[in-house]
Amino acid sequence: MTSINIKNKTNLSTPSTSKKQPVFFVSHGGPTFMYREETGSDKGAFDTTARLGHEIKTKYKPDYIVVLSGHWQPEYTGSASLNELKIAVPPEFSDLNTVTDKYKLYENSLIYDFYGFPRHMYDVKFKNYVTKDVVQRLNTIVEESGNDMKLISEVRGVDHGTWVPLKVAKLDDYTDEPSGTNHIPLVQMSILPSSPKKAANPVSSFFGTYPEKVQTSRNGNEDTVETFENHFHKLGPILQKIRENNGLVICSGMSVHNLQDLGYTFMDPFGNKFPYVDKFNQYLFDMITFHKKKLAQSSTGKQPSEEINSTYLLDKLVDLGKTPELKKLLYQAHAPTIDHFLPFVAACGSLDKSEFAEELYNNKWGSLGWGIYQFGNTVDKT
Repeated sequence: MTSINIKNKTNLSTPSTSKKQPVFFVSHGGPTFMYREETGSDKGAFDTTARLGHEIKTKYKPDYIVVLSGHWQPEYTGSASLNELKIAVPPEFSDLNTVTDKYKLYENSLIYDFYGFPRHMYDVKFKNYVTKDVVQRLNTIVEESGNDMKLISEVRGVDHGTWVPLKVAKLDDYTDEPSGTNHIPLVQMSILPSSPKKAANPVSSFFGTYPEKVQTSRNGNEDTVETFENHFHKLGPILQKIRENNGLVICSGMSVHNLQDLGYTFMDPFGNKFPYVDKFNQYLFDMITFHKKKLAQSSTGKQPSEEINSTYLLDKLVDLGKTPELKKLLYQAHAPTIDHFLPFVAACGSLDKSEFAEELYNNKWGSLGWGIYQFGNTVDKT
């Protein structure tokens, strides 16, 4: 593994006292997203992601970046697994105590977890690095989260849900940035397992009677409401603490991600046969726009602040797993699993009571939605 040193390492030891870093949700598509003109990419999403990358390097300047990818969802292995988060680390970090320089950058390897694409897409490189300092800071944040959460380091590369959109954002290329700008350390964090749905009929065994649980995250087998609540209440506050620690969070998925219909997309690229794409994107837009509007009214005294509380966004998300018509829409928009939507749920949980989310871009291509969102802005009271 390659390692290099950080020049201004003092900047990494103490979190910034400035405003919290934002959270971005990006739709990452497949490896074709790296090529602006390629079929299967989206020009507007490409340009928006590229702009965000420039702003991250020149405006936000975080100490480090944490990426949640919908491609890393550990399996449910029991109730304890719902309190376990994982981060990907290089082999040198298998025993962190042996790493003597906490500021040295160690290279993360890449996982080419896509299939059937042109050979040259498997030759793309994305140089990215992590430090012991960042891992230690994340360990402290999770330990102090108060939710009985546990952070587990796993020797693993970063998957395409992380490196493909960040390649578009040029977060491996600092040649055009001001002199002295260094690689921002990056770590991939898992999302949580889906909570399995409790079976209606108990199972009897020698050890007694207990409710059966289906251990799969495929649609219809998970407890959608509990899964959303866990990502909002358990993972969301950890992301908020990362933001306060001058870490910037990128949640990577798709606003709409129906792989089962993707094969028909080439016959209907404009999505006329997939009305759920517009409907689901509109649901998310209406949800965050109403929330922002009510926060603005509250800040000017036009509406009591208690009418818009921290549960509003969660209530609207839970409706997607509870209301039959909306649950049908959710399972149309995300199939065969909801894994690419869970980073969005976690991002909603990262907001405090005065913050809101905004849509930066959206488009559709067949059965895919290309929503990009920013979380963490506050209402201007001036």
